[in-house]
Amino acid sequence: MNIEKAQLIFLFNGLLFISIMLSNQVGESFYLFCLIGLLLNIFLFLKRHTFLLRSENTSSKSSRIPNSLEQNEIMSDLEREMVHRREVKKLNKN
Repeated sequence: MNIEKAQLIFLFNGLLFISIMLSNQVGESFYLFCLIGLLLNIFLFLKRHTFLLRSENTSSKSSRIPNSLEQNEIMSDLEREMVHRREVKKLNKN
């Protein structure tokens, strides 16, 4: 379930709980069950929200920094490419 649907369900449940609690036609034991359901809903919403935030943070950290060996290989490849382009420029000038 994506976050938009979860937020809409949370909003709907919240409005439902508030409307039931404002009506005077139910017994007091029903209020207890509504309160338990509301707290459970809030807990699950916050748990899902923090899980999504944590997964976004780990995905941004997953673009890891290359180690020194990989950096040396990348730099040598770039150096070779620069030399090749300079040679091509020299040949094009002549």
